[in-house]
Amino acid sequence: MESQLSLAAGGRDKNRHPGLTARCAGMAAAVTVSLLSTGAAQAAVFDPTCDFLPTYAGPKDADLDIISVSAVLSGTNVVLTATVNGTIGTTPGGQYVFGIDRGDGQAFFDTGTTPIGAGIVFDAVAFNQINPPGSALPTNTFLKSFSVAPIGALPVSVTVSGSTITDVVPLADLPSDKNLAPTAFGFSFWTRDSIGEIADFAPDHSTFLASVPEPATWAMLIMGFGLVGFTARRRKLASLAA
Repeated sequence: MESQLSLAAGGRDKNRHPGLTARCAGMAAAVTVSLLSTGAAQAAVFDPTCDFLPTYAGPKDADLDIISVSAVLSGTNVVLTATVNGTIGTTPGGQYVFGIDRGDGQAFFDTGTTPIGAGIVFDAVAFNQINPPGSALPTNTFLKSFSVAPIGALPVSVTVSGSTITDVVPLADLPSDKNLAPTAFGFSFWTRDSIGEIADFAPDHSTFLASVPEPATWAMLIMGFGLVGFTARRRKLASLAA
């Protein structure tokens, strides 16, 4: 796991994947749902499309381009969900990592020769490595703690559906030596290619708090995403009729 967290060395040809950035731009999704908040916690954090790190020299495939990420406290679990700009598994061996800060967060990614990820701190991760489409998804999923009563690799319940990945992590597996409540935990998300080179962060330079949606908030979220789907269907029907 330590090797999976360390930054991959450079030396790749940045022009090895001509046209991929343009393809990514062409696939950019229009996010039309407004941010909903519960107190200081956001229901979702949206990330600009095609904003790969300047230091990233790997394949700029759409399934490594983050669109949104959320953390929702639900009973005894925290539900971590991220959506990317293409079907997950397009990049063989792509990695999808949720960072969790329970009070001992460290800036692991801001210590290299070329620092990246300023403001991204964590002391545990929910790690997912994905096989290509049509194979068993995912291949390698676990929870790991780097401080705060370190835990070994624990299994994580994961669902992969199209461009969305969801991890359900028991809060009992996330103890805090700072006695922080889960509502004070910080969360972030990043993607990596098969050799572990980081492609994108969300949020770019910070973490965010989990939300505890009230029934009315859930209803607004469902209505919002339903409206997006309805609008997309109307546009498709209109284009077919033209």
